[in-house]
Amino acid sequence: MEKNPAFEPGRPSARNPVMRKPVESEGTNWINDARAVLYLDLGNAMYSLMLRILLQLYSMENRTAEARKVLREGALSLMHGIGAIGAILSQLPASPEVPGVNAGLSFDLIRHFNPIELSSENQLLTERLNQLLAALTELRDDVQFPSHADSLERVQSTIV
Repeated sequence: MEKNPAFEPGRPSARNPVMRKPVESEGTNWINDARAVLYLDLGNAMYSLMLRILLQLYSMENRTAEARKVLREGALSLMHGIGAIGAILSQLPASPEVPGVNAGLSFDLIRHFNPIELSSENQLLTERLNQLLAALTELRDDVQFPSHADSLERVQSTIV
């Protein structure tokens, strides 16, 4: 906006959104609207799983071509799902305390990522994906969110 004062964003999305209340809030937007928090948590979880899958894909050399293909397609599907969740977030208010600012993804992660042993990889990745699908279904079926049901169904079909 400094470079082009005439610029008008399509949606007034939060700059530097955060999911947890920051100790120092200068320069951040705490997303605490009840609806937005649900989507933000889901989007961050999808992002974490996508990175986990990419880590598995590129850190383990002894994979069949088919196994590499499955992991690549899974990561790509999650990328599309994250984009769809981000689009939903950009239409939801960020916080009741800051009217006129919409939410956005924060890409919050756990601190450590280490590869999963191949012997338990399939079980752990499948378990996490099923948890995300259950969360999507819960959001889709919640009567408070009927306007986003179609978007969530597209997300779910993308990552199944």
